[in-house]
Amino acid sequence: MASVPAIGGRSALPSEAELARVLDTGDVRSVVQPILALADQRLVAYEALARVGVAATGPLSWLEAADRFRCRVDLELLCLDRAMAIGPPPGEALLFVNLSPSTLGDPRAKAICEPGADRLVLEVSEGEIIADYERFLYELRGWTDMGARVAVDDTGAGYASLRHVLALEPDFIKLDRSLIAGIESDRNRQALVTALASFAMQLGSTVVAEGVETAAELDAVRASGVELAQGFLLGVPDEPWSTAVGGLGGVAQPADVRSLRSSLALAPDPQAACEAVVEELHRRGWLPSVYLLEGDRLRCQAQRGLWQVLDGLTPGVGVTGRCFVEGREFVLLGDPTTEPGYREAVPGVRAEVCVPLRVEGVVVGALNVERAVAADPLEVGWVRRSAALLGERLAVVGREPVHTPLDRLGHHARWLAEAPPSELTARALASCRELSGMSTAALIRCGGGDPSLVASSGPLEVLVASLQVGELRTLVELVEGTAACYTAGSTVDQGLAGTERLRRAGARAVTIVPVRVSDAVEALLLLAHGTPRALRTAEVEPLEVVASLVGARLRTQSTLD
Repeated sequence: MASVPAIGGRSALPSEAELARVLDTGDVRSVVQPILALADQRLVAYEALARVGVAATGPLSWLEAADRFRCRVDLELLCLDRAMAIGPPPGEALLFVNLSPSTLGDPRAKAICEPGADRLVLEVSEGEIIADYERFLYELRGWTDMGARVAVDDTGAGYASLRHVLALEPDFIKLDRSLIAGIESDRNRQALVTALASFAMQLGSTVVAEGVETAAELDAVRASGVELAQGFLLGVPDEPWSTAVGGLGGVAQPADVRSLRSSLALAPDPQAACEAVVEELHRRGWLPSVYLLEGDRLRCQAQRGLWQVLDGLTPGVGVTGRCFVEGREFVLLGDPTTEPGYREAVPGVRAEVCVPLRVEGVVVGALNVERAVAADPLEVGWVRRSAALLGERLAVVGREPVHTPLDRLGHHARWLAEAPPSELTARALASCRELSGMSTAALIRCGGGDPSLVASSGPLEVLVASLQVGELRTLVELVEGTAACYTAGSTVDQGLAGTERLRRAGARAVTIVPVRVSDAVEALLLLAHGTPRALRTAEVEPLEVVASLVGARLRTQSTLD
């Protein structure tokens, strides 16, 4: 509902009488425009746009008239009602709607949206005034508690600059058309959009480029690292859900590898080198991940586009683990899910390629790429070349990953080691919350019977308590052979298998760490958070240490018993 476009050609605003007639008759209908993922051409959302069925002027004339005659909330509520009346989008797609701050705080708006709130994205325009952010955030919390997501609209066009983004920590950042138009020939805008995409990834938000109308603009926003796009090139506003989606065309295929060579040459350490390869492959339409051996585990160093990350893989587990152990590549261009040991990181995969990473002839890790559309042998060759170039750079910068110091872990380790048995669980949950920065933690026992919740703490503990036995069993199976499993920070994913209920109820990030006793999974540490978080190995390893300490205490207690 980002605009209430007028139909007709007059230049004056609608009159008060015309506006009153629209409100009395409800003469408004909704059309939708698709929002697509650039990496795999997946349709992830629609934006609802209102159409008024009488003649008027200019694309925002009805809202301008409603502002003048002090009935904007009434008009927005009518448009919102029409948007929700079309029902949920097909599949798991989301529905974006625009609400001004005053309408968002109106209880009638919540009543209209509550039945479908878990599929809703509220767009807050960067150009609208928010006089009291504290009050607005309080009102917004009521929506997010229902499962709704938040987007900042018109980024780059509003007077408020990035204030909305910093204050609201949105799930989505929508770039205004003024930043996208002609971007292919404007280096300044290319640099700005690239910086915003990088900033959004660190924030845990997803960038949407609005108003993409030419193939050149599409190539430019894709090269800038933007994940989602909408515009006439990709699909025009149409009746729900008959929108014809325009083809994205083939993913850009550079003639050589100069771009990747340049990026790798600037990489100062293994982490940066892995990130460079992941960024390049993601721009080419793949969903890539890089694993390096650390100790006796394969740790994820970089990834883009995955819904969940299986980290700390035991060599031999999954396609990536087999690629490492067997020292051979896997080229799966049919249905990769039929491959023995396949582990799903994103649904709908139609092609997967996994190539060993070698440094001076020694296999040190694996480069894995997936995509939801078909791949040809030429693209497979490019993946092989990328792995070879990464191996060459690792030979220069070293293959041992560089991590930030785990400076707080020592305190928590001592605190857990000294805990009386009656306080062990509470201390473990508190340590996990502080070390991860996630709001809610829970301990689930799964040894010797059906999994069950032992204890939880944090604002999402009621949601955690709602998980059923079957869902808990799914989580136990998911972490078998891994040191941790966590969501990848994307705002359009469906979360980990077994946590769909948490996702629908507002959990945007989930991490699971197994607690092992004598190599058997005795319990799970489950963490959840209300906003997306893109965790790295260095942030997950302290949680694994906590799990090891808890497992050791449980093993000792079992021996004493």
